[in-house]
Amino acid sequence: MGAAIAAWQADVPATVAYPELAAAPDDAATAAVLAAIAHWPGEHTTMARDRDEKATRFAAAASATTRIEGGADDDNAMRIRSIEGVWT
Repeated sequence: MGAAIAAWQADVPATVAYPELAAAPDDAATAAVLAAIAHWPGEHTTMARDRDEKATRFAAAASATTRIEGGADDDNAMRIRSIEGVWT
């Protein structure tokens, strides 16, 4: 297994040549694609704010749920103690 992995790794070229991209679109299709996705950075910023807001609301709801359940546990413990006290 080790020899097979070493042979596979040795077969991978050390450097990979990529063609340089043109600074400006050189055809109508590329220009159309770039124009179509130009709004994406703004959309990602908006989505990030939305995710942060929802995460904050979720954390607050989880905290409230924990407080409610903890309070219910405390109330039930007091009731159990009072019932057990009657039977002792």
